[in-house]
Amino acid sequence: MAHPVTILYIPGLGNTDPTSLQMRYIATWRKKYNLVIFEPKWSSEESYEAKYSRLVACFNAITSHNVHVVAVSAGGSLATRLLSEFTHIKKAHFVSTKVRGIKSIGIAYQKRAPALIDAVLYSETLLSNNPTLGEKAIIYRPVVDLLIPLNDMVIECAKRKRVPAIGHTIGIAVALLFFVKRDIAPTTSEEISGR
Repeated sequence: MAHPVTILYIPGLGNTDPTSLQMRYIATWRKKYNLVIFEPKWSSEESYEAKYSRLVACFNAITSHNVHVVAVSAGGSLATRLLSEFTHIKKAHFVSTKVRGIKSIGIAYQKRAPALIDAVLYSETLLSNNPTLGEKAIIYRPVVDLLIPLNDMVIECAKRKRVPAIGHTIGIAVALLFFVKRDIAPTTSEEISGR
């Protein structure tokens, strides 16, 4: 039986190894959802536009009408544009994401992810020009992140959830384990039956 909900998962810089705890946990979501994992290839020399074009192709291959986007850390900078261009996305879940604030991206991260500056700049511009973009978004932020300034996670009009954690990695883990899945659920009898 097909699952009524599809999740498009967009990882950040440190979450792409399929053997990592985070990715092994995300893989278990296949038991409950149709799961599509996008590989951003942050460390490659691929341009932001090429990266985003691959994301659009990945999204367009999804046939479900009940799609939730779950973006983690740097993945949020790609999800912002996807949410702006595909209005039929049911909900976008931004987990400790970097969606604005290019000045706070250090040189080490610029070298590690060459397209990150362009992705965050595009995201920030979209958010500035479209203040209602966040109406279909939920932000999950730890009490203190220690890597991404909390202001760089802000999306106007988005629902905000404070995750009881300190630290970027722990905040992501707690949000994924205890918050995000609870917010992704079929909401009508048609969605529950898969029609």
